[in-house]
Amino acid sequence: MFSKFKPMTARQLLTLWVGVLPLVVGSALNAQHDEMPSPKFLKAVLAEYAENLVTYKDDKGVLVLPGVVAKRETMQVEVAVESTGVGSAVEFFVIGPQSSHGYEALLWSLAKPSDIHKGLRFLKISQGASIDPRQLRFAAKGERVVASIVQKESDEAIRLEDIFIDERTEKTLPHEGFIFTGSLDVPDPLNATGTVYVADAYDPYSVIPVFNAPFSVMDVVWELNQGEVYENLESNREYVFRSNERMTLLLEPEKTEGRGVLRDWVLEVVAPESFRLREAQGEKTLVDKVKLDRVMDVLRAAIEKNETPYLTLMFDGALTLEAVRPVCAVIGVLDARSPVRIEPPAVDQVYYKAFLPDPNGRDKDNRPSQPWELHLYKGKKGVAGHMVRYVPEWKTDSLTLSYVKVEGDVADGEGLRLHLDKAAAAAQAAQKHGAPAALL
Repeated sequence: MFSKFKPMTARQLLTLWVGVLPLVVGSALNAQHDEMPSPKFLKAVLAEYAENLVTYKDDKGVLVLPGVVAKRETMQVEVAVESTGVGSAVEFFVIGPQSSHGYEALLWSLAKPSDIHKGLRFLKISQGASIDPRQLRFAAKGERVVASIVQKESDEAIRLEDIFIDERTEKTLPHEGFIFTGSLDVPDPLNATGTVYVADAYDPYSVIPVFNAPFSVMDVVWELNQGEVYENLESNREYVFRSNERMTLLLEPEKTEGRGVLRDWVLEVVAPESFRLREAQGEKTLVDKVKLDRVMDVLRAAIEKNETPYLTLMFDGALTLEAVRPVCAVIGVLDARSPVRIEPPAVDQVYYKAFLPDPNGRDKDNRPSQPWELHLYKGKKGVAGHMVRYVPEWKTDSLTLSYVKVEGDVADGEGLRLHLDKAAAAAQAAQKHGAPAALL
């Protein structure tokens, strides 16, 4: 009766051994890559898992999962990994075992991404938050983790940052660790009432990326987009790994060295020249009713201790726009040129970057899209607005782009909302995408 069954392929064995979801999960798997972790190593991982279960069965300080051993005594998570043999144009330091991106990754994890997540949580490392442009979060938030690899029969721990050189600085990447953001739980496409861990279920199954990438178990500290990886990073010739080389990935909290402490603070602008800096949780106030330079002293002291301040900005409702704008300019410099990170705006608060527009946005010929412009002026009944949009138009008898000017008046915030909703509906009806409004 067994004659109907066919031998399992290597990828089917991979699914069975590691326990990840079937390959049918997610449309992102439609285009698969032939490269995969070595079946020999995957089988060895299961054998080691069985041995470790026996070895640490009575040790409450050790968590054992397939391909993962987390130890509270040493504050380390040991992950079984295998080199892909790829040495350049790498977008991922570590990917999950079912990823189709082995051609652009440094290491395969022989463990599920969610099990690596469990290992970090076992060490009581708090899960942070991934970048989310929709929420105006442009920097990952969370505790930092030092990631190193150890080759077989070697005691040298090679930090992942040392494997690549930034051509802009001609140095290896800074030793800043990686942020434990955790991937997301999303609705299971195969089970209406269940959820799946994104890094377990969808390509690229990212564990540690090289560029800022949501849905990974960890994210990078530096701000680097996908295009900049190819443009600026090259392999460090000191470290060349053979294809299918079995290694161990070591993960440990950065603050075991007295560093990596996250400071969650609120910066209140209570008056044009008066600031309050306090803890986001609790009632402790660090400085109160001081000038901005005193706040900077506190932030500088935290940075010197290798702490990372995350600031939530709160502007008093009585402040004028004239008073808010210079504060936002200082915050912009702080955000761009220091380890300080600015949190998404709180409810009913303005976003500081709204007061720092790109000057090119004022010129229709120098901006990449044509949003609605909102021009504010003083009318007879108070502040009113005039809406303007330049719709691009190519004429058949001209090689020069021309514009059709569309405009209208709005009396208040409700009128502005109605105007934008009407414009969006018209654009959708015409199968075009409207652009958001710009304050000029």
